[in-house]
Amino acid sequence: MYHIVALSGLEKGTKFPINSASVSLGRSPENDIVLSDSSVSRRHATLTQRGDTFFIRDLGSTHGLFINGIALQEETELHVNDHLRLGNTEVRFVCDAPEDASPENSSPNAFFIPPGSDDLIDGNKTIAFRLSSDPSAVSQAKLSSHHLALLARAANAIQSVFDTDKLLNTLMDMLFETFKPDRGAILLYENGDLTLTPRVQRPIGETLIISQTVVRHATHHRMALLISDIASDSRFNASQSIMVQSIQSTICAPLVCANQVLGVIYLDARTRQLNYQKEDLALLNVLAVNAAIAIENARLVKEKVESERLAAIGVAVAGISHYIKNILTGIKGTSYLIDLGVSSDDIGVIKEAWPVLQRSTGKISDLVQGMLSYSKKRQPAWEQGNLNSLMQDVFENQKLRAEAIGVNLLLESDPALPDSEFDQLALHDTLLNLVSNAVDACEGKSGASIVLRTGRDAESGMLYACVVDNGPGIPDDVQKKIFEPFFSTKGSKGTGLGLAIARKSAEEHGGRLLLKSEEGKGAAFTVLLPIQRPRV
Repeated sequence: MYHIVALSGLEKGTKFPINSASVSLGRSPENDIVLSDSSVSRRHATLTQRGDTFFIRDLGSTHGLFINGIALQEETELHVNDHLRLGNTEVRFVCDAPEDASPENSSPNAFFIPPGSDDLIDGNKTIAFRLSSDPSAVSQAKLSSHHLALLARAANAIQSVFDTDKLLNTLMDMLFETFKPDRGAILLYENGDLTLTPRVQRPIGETLIISQTVVRHATHHRMALLISDIASDSRFNASQSIMVQSIQSTICAPLVCANQVLGVIYLDARTRQLNYQKEDLALLNVLAVNAAIAIENARLVKEKVESERLAAIGVAVAGISHYIKNILTGIKGTSYLIDLGVSSDDIGVIKEAWPVLQRSTGKISDLVQGMLSYSKKRQPAWEQGNLNSLMQDVFENQKLRAEAIGVNLLLESDPALPDSEFDQLALHDTLLNLVSNAVDACEGKSGASIVLRTGRDAESGMLYACVVDNGPGIPDDVQKKIFEPFFSTKGSKGTGLGLAIARKSAEEHGGRLLLKSEEGKGAAFTVLLPIQRPRV
């Protein structure tokens, strides 16, 4: 039983049975299949069955009829799983029973390679074959070591490359290495558009006119075409683009994944005929299927990254809003006291409220500076210096504060530490933040102590600056989030950017910021740094 399944619009998910030899589609209630979409014409298209074959025809609709992304100009044969667009509504032609896709039922003039036939293919033939959906279903022909190496590279691209442009360029290099065409392009349907867009081409920079006739045939029938002598094939030899460019041989393979046509591979030669062997067909099959899977994977990864980015923005906005709201509440209360002091001419109230207002505005200023530091990609201002001197300065900066709350601050510097290159200001801020956090964590603990330690790691040769405390430690669930921007354990006292900026600073130096902690037994933050700046 055949059906039209609506993929979008008000009828999305509805299955319309094909119960007669002629079925009309349109917006009018008089149609056999009614689509409630203002962009669909009243009588948009008609679907006709002749024997075992179905045909679709546009009835002069306003917004056109598209099949697998190609605008129909005349009545066209329809195949199971073909994708149709009428106006803004998308539908698919499906069959409840498996379609017989044997070679005998395929398009005329198609040449299929049966098992056991000669390796060399007649150069005057057009070879057309349906691509296997199974990447492992390689032809029965024995592949050469050269072809196997190409397949290994294709598999590696799928496993490790999630950048679509890099993936397509790698694929194009493989195709040129194997089929040796004069020109080539890979075109994709992008952003829901039903028009093919060139993404990669060879030669780069040259205007490439592609045969729409060949592309339309390959995508519509979902068949790979290898045409050695295009002049001998009456279906294509009258094409204007083929005649203008004197194309002699063409290769065109649709990129199909999960019954969706994602795009097409197109290669051609103008100066010679291209001859193929069975293993070339097998290789084209595997490359096209694997490429389609890889492209879909790359799209899914991109969507996931974008989703995570939007989620991170949402968390950041929520964190900033909450933090600023608390500060503004304080400013509002302080402003009221200042107004009260002014109206009553009470300078004492004003003097009491003014420092609170200054601290609140200072917090907002710190937040803005922190956001700029975290979001802006920067190169360190490299200077020659010694990590001991930097740690000494941080130690002196925090010593009195630590003593005031009963925390013992100690400094253990390695006297043999060599000079190194680093950004003095950025690294000072990083170490100051780590020590300040440790002092906050140890406040109120009896016998609290913090050790500031410098040295050189024997295994990696990198320098380190370590801040170790015997405070309450950091729970495992907090450790997983502690370097995330806007995550804070200090409530309204912290912006949640300090450790995120500290880690970013260490990485900008070519180093790392490490955390080792056990709840109830303190924490150790270690900044690892190279002696010399990384050479790009």
